[in-house]
Amino acid sequence: MSVLKLSFDNLESPALKQCFSYCSAFKKDAMMERDDLIQLWMAQGFLHPSEKSNLEMEDIGNEYFDILFQRSLFQDARLDVDGIVIKCKMHDLIHDLAERVSETGSMMRDFHEDEDVATPIIERIPEGSSGKLRSLFLNAEALPGNMLPRFKALRVLKLYNAYFIEELPSSIEELKRLRYLGISFTNIERLPNSIGKLYNLQTLRATCRNLKEFPKDVQNLINLRHVYCYEETKFPAGVLGRLTSLRKLPYYYKDYKVKGREIEELAALNQLKGKLIICNLEDVRNGDEASKAKLEEKKKKASSRILSWKG
Repeated sequence: MSVLKLSFDNLESPALKQCFSYCSAFKKDAMMERDDLIQLWMAQGFLHPSEKSNLEMEDIGNEYFDILFQRSLFQDARLDVDGIVIKCKMHDLIHDLAERVSETGSMMRDFHEDEDVATPIIERIPEGSSGKLRSLFLNAEALPGNMLPRFKALRVLKLYNAYFIEELPSSIEELKRLRYLGISFTNIERLPNSIGKLYNLQTLRATCRNLKEFPKDVQNLINLRHVYCYEETKFPAGVLGRLTSLRKLPYYYKDYKVKGREIEELAALNQLKGKLIICNLEDVRNGDEASKAKLEEKKKKASSRILSWKG
């Protein structure tokens, strides 16, 4: 352990050490997704670009991820087609070190066979701890609405393997400091309008098969930078263009059957990066509509662009 501790001590900055120690929030042998991990670091306030730099928080996060991988603190890499590491794990001994040096105030809980699964595990978190908790990774059968207001300091709420959760309580609005909300692979069919009061939210991971449309109040999430959803999940007319901080938008559906649903909503999204998929282009009526979306400008920032004429 002393040799491993030396590897930690040699990390250049306190922020990089915080990012490493935060990885202890994941279970041992868990596969960590690069972008997800960076967004979690971002939610905790670990990523601070200098005022003189053109780098964004995501850029700093990518640098930190690469450093930790190069120092062999991450392993079992999964690569994309370009040879970039997109997923990795931590060795058990490295995970033990991360737990030892962790001061993030995070908590990850899971159900075990000897526990009473009928009792929501969130109710068993001591009240003295809940008010200070900054991260909650939760595997549960339900998310009691009357319990959420206890977690005033929460910046990350990540549901995992929570297939039986069908509703996100309206009391989610009480989590004023929340920056990361992960509800993917739940059975949630609709989001409460109160989600629009999460003004500090940066990342919304809502890859839910039953979720067909975001509520209109999502337009109030002025700091939202990353959205993940299935392509069947739509934005109400006029909402997308209000989310001007977006860096990530996996899918955008062009649908002229909905009044006001114009491709030019994309024009205001000047921060988009990564992969941009635009579907149903057969419905675009003329070249002026396409030019209003400023697609050529977005091409310069996007790592890849997919245009589809068939939904």
